[in-house]
Amino acid sequence: MKKNSTIAVIGSKAEEFCRAAAKKGGETDYRLWHASSADKIITLCEPFRWPEKMVSLAYCLNLSQHAVIAQDSPDAAFGEALVALDLLGMKSGCFATEYGLEEYAKGTAAEKYEVKPFNEAIEWARQRESKPVDGPAKIVVDESFNVKGVGQVLLGFVERGTVRVHDKLTAYPSKAVGRSVEVRSIQVQDEDVGEAGCFSRVGLCFKGSTTEEISRGKMLSAQPIQTAIELELRVQKSRYANKKEFPRHLHACFGLQSVPCEAEWSADSVRLRFGEPVAYDGEKALLYDLNRGLPRVVASAEKN
Repeated sequence: MKKNSTIAVIGSKAEEFCRAAAKKGGETDYRLWHASSADKIITLCEPFRWPEKMVSLAYCLNLSQHAVIAQDSPDAAFGEALVALDLLGMKSGCFATEYGLEEYAKGTAAEKYEVKPFNEAIEWARQRESKPVDGPAKIVVDESFNVKGVGQVLLGFVERGTVRVHDKLTAYPSKAVGRSVEVRSIQVQDEDVGEAGCFSRVGLCFKGSTTEEISRGKMLSAQPIQTAIELELRVQKSRYANKKEFPRHLHACFGLQSVPCEAEWSADSVRLRFGEPVAYDGEKALLYDLNRGLPRVVASAEKN
């Protein structure tokens, strides 16, 4: 079983970097690129709809263990990316540039990123390895659809453990409480496999539910995951946000769930209220206000 890593590639030269480093895969709110070798698969996640769509960046960062900043000059979007990387605490990264952009990262999680010329940064990305998250299998769903002659198929990422053929998993959140989904077959890089490890990009053929129920943002897990319409979380506020007036209405993004919510702030915590249940498994949530200019990111929040 090959090792897997996902890298967010950010900046005005992100597409150029990805095209030089890997083979193009699918795209939704972000574009995926894959580089496969004898023992590992590197997936590059390019937020090509950002900065117009904040969710494109948020999804890529949530899926990734490392980051590459491919840009030659600073701008407002670059600043927003630095704020988001800092709030999520993403400390493994590389500047693919020789123009001194690392100077702008002082005091953030990106201040210790390696700095390399463009071609050397490509090799840096290809050599990344991520420590697998142990535990019962958990998959975040990217999309699902019906394939004639095959059945119901979902595409997603293994975020914990190893998923195997015939595993029975439960979808969260779900109106069909307790209903299990059985994995009929697994594909990685268009090849049939019996199992897929942590951080794999997978295609699963499944039975026991419908593609409408197994939609973008859902989590499939071998152990229970909390679902809630209200969460109280420890908060880290952006140093660039207005400290006197944090927004009451904003969006929270964790995994591939980006949901509007109402926020009640205190000094070191925030209470988030959602219009419908969300699945929450302890990950950091990126909080952003779409009604303000860049940087739209105002805070991150995680379980106390």
